[in-house]
Amino acid sequence: MNFSDDFEDSLNKLIKWLTIVSLIAIVIWCLISLVRFVMPKEEKKTPANTEMINEDFINNDSGDEAVRELLDLNDSTADGDVSIMLNEEEVKTETAGNHAFTVNVKEMPENLYFATMKNDEIQLRKRQIINQKVGENYIDSVLSYGTLERWNPETFPLKVYIQKNPEVPASHINELKNAFVKWQDTTGGFIAFAFVDSPEKANIVCTYPADFYRTCDSNQSSLTSKQYFSYDQTGKITKSNIELTYKDCNGEVYAEDLVYAFALREIGHSLGLRGHSGKFQDKILYYPAPNKNESVRPEINVADVNTLKLIYSVLPDKTNQEFSEEQLRKLIRPEEVWGDTFERTPTSEKAILYNIERSPDVPALHIALANYYSEHEKYDEALAVYSRSIVLLNDAEFKAKVYARVGDTYSSQQRYLEAIEAYKLSLKTLNKKQSIFSVYFNLGFIYYQQGKYADALQAYQKAIQFVESKETFYRLLMNLTGVYVKVGNNTDAQKCADKAYSLSKNKDSQYLVAYTRFLNEDYAGAQGFMEQSVEEFGGLMDYSLLAQIYYKTQQFTKLQELAQEAKEKYPNNPPFTFE
Repeated sequence: MNFSDDFEDSLNKLIKWLTIVSLIAIVIWCLISLVRFVMPKEEKKTPANTEMINEDFINNDSGDEAVRELLDLNDSTADGDVSIMLNEEEVKTETAGNHAFTVNVKEMPENLYFATMKNDEIQLRKRQIINQKVGENYIDSVLSYGTLERWNPETFPLKVYIQKNPEVPASHINELKNAFVKWQDTTGGFIAFAFVDSPEKANIVCTYPADFYRTCDSNQSSLTSKQYFSYDQTGKITKSNIELTYKDCNGEVYAEDLVYAFALREIGHSLGLRGHSGKFQDKILYYPAPNKNESVRPEINVADVNTLKLIYSVLPDKTNQEFSEEQLRKLIRPEEVWGDTFERTPTSEKAILYNIERSPDVPALHIALANYYSEHEKYDEALAVYSRSIVLLNDAEFKAKVYARVGDTYSSQQRYLEAIEAYKLSLKTLNKKQSIFSVYFNLGFIYYQQGKYADALQAYQKAIQFVESKETFYRLLMNLTGVYVKVGNNTDAQKCADKAYSLSKNKDSQYLVAYTRFLNEDYAGAQGFMEQSVEEFGGLMDYSLLAQIYYKTQQFTKLQELAQEAKEKYPNNPPFTFE
C-alpha cells in the first residue's frame, strides 16, 4: 500500500461519510418535524425550521452568500439600500376606516438567476472538501492546456535516460540524478525511477541539445530547461522529454544549485505537475524559484507533495497505459476537481499569457484567457479574445461553447440582442445537456429583462428538459415563479414556488412561497411563512408583505405594531407606513 492508495481510499471514505452525515441530518430533521407536528402549537403559524434546512442544504455560509448575490430578495443589512423601493409615482395609498396604508417596497425582485460563468456553489463545495482533505496545494495550476497528463503507477519505476555529453560538467549530471532521487525519497518511494543506458528504453529522456535557445532577454536571462511529452498514434504518452542547457545566455556555466533547481522543476512537470503558477512564483511551480544571484538549494515542500498526491488520485485525460477496473474504482473523475475541459482555466492571467506566448496556436489557451477576462468583468477584452479563439477552432461542440460564453459576456453588458444571436448560434451544435440547459436558462433571463415574458416562459420550459442537478432545478423553478407572476398565472407560480421551497428551504424560496399564496388569497398560509421570515431575516420585503397580509385580513393592531418595528429598523426607508 503506497501513499496514493491511502489517499484515494481516504478521500473516497470522506465522500461516503459526508453522504451518510447528510442522510442522518435529513432523518433528524424529519423526526423533529414530526415531533413539532404532534406537539401543541402556538397560535402563530410557522413553516418548518428554515435555519436547520438551510444548514442541511447549503452546508456552509459561502453557499448562502452566493444565493444572496444571485437573488437578493430581502437585504436586511443595508439600511440605506433603496434598490427594491418603489418609485414615487408607483406608491399607492389605501384606506380602511380611519387608517391610511402605504407600501413602499416592490413585491418581486427585478433580477432573476443567471447561469454564471464562474464555478457554481456545488463545485466550490467539492473543492473545499478536497482542499480540507489534501491540505495546502496548487491544484488549479497543474494542468497543461486544460488537461491532466500523468503516468499510470502500474508502470513504475519510470526508466530515465541521461544523455552523455562531454561538454556538460560531471557535477551537473550528478545534480540531475540527485533531483530524481529527491523526488523518489520525498514521496516515500511511490514515485520510483531506474536509470537506463539508452533513450529507446526510457520513459523520461534528458538531453542537452546543441541548438538550445540561449538568447538573452531584457533581464539578461534565458530559457534554462523545458519539458514536453511525446505521444503515440492513439494519444497515449510514450515519453517525457527534458531538454537542458549547462550555461546561461552569456556563456557562463550554471552553479550546481541552479542545475538542481531546474531539474526538480522539469521532473515535476514530467510527473504531471505541468502548469506554471503565476500565483506563487513567476513561470515556475510552487517549489522555490531558481535564482542565479542566490545560491540556495531548493526543497520540495508540502504543497508539492500534496498536489502530487491529488493528481495521482484523479483519472487523467492522458496517460501511458490503460487503467484496470480496480484502479478506476479508486480514482476521482477530473470534473469533480476542475469541471469539464472547457471550464479548466488557470487562476492567473500571467500563467495563461505565458502559455499563450509559448503556444500561440492552441485555442484552449485563448478561451482560458477570455474566460478569465469575462470573470473579472473585462468584457471588451474577453469578446476580442473569444473572437480570436473561434477562428482557431475546428471542433463544432467546442465552438458552440465559445458562442455560449460570448452570449454570457454580452448579457453581462446588457447587450441583449447580441447575446440572443450568440446563444442561437451555440444551440445549433451544442450536445452536452448542462450546456444546453444554461443557454435556454440564460435566454429566459434575457427575455424576462426585456419584458418578453411569453418568450421567457418558453425558454425556461425548454430548459426543464435538460436539468441535471437539484441546484439548477431550484434556480429554474425560482425564475419560473417570477415569470408566471408576470403573466398572471398565479396558480402555476405557487406550484413552482412550493417545489423550489421543497428543494431548498431558504429565505428566498420562503418569501416566494408566501408571496404566491398571498396572490392566491391564501392569507393564512402566507402569514405563517412571513411571520417567521420577519423574525429570522427581517428584510424590507418581509416586512412589506407581512404588512399587506395584516391589512388584507384587517389585523390592524398587529399591523400597527409591525409598522413601529419596521420604522425602528429602517428609519431612512421604511418598507410601509400605517397611520
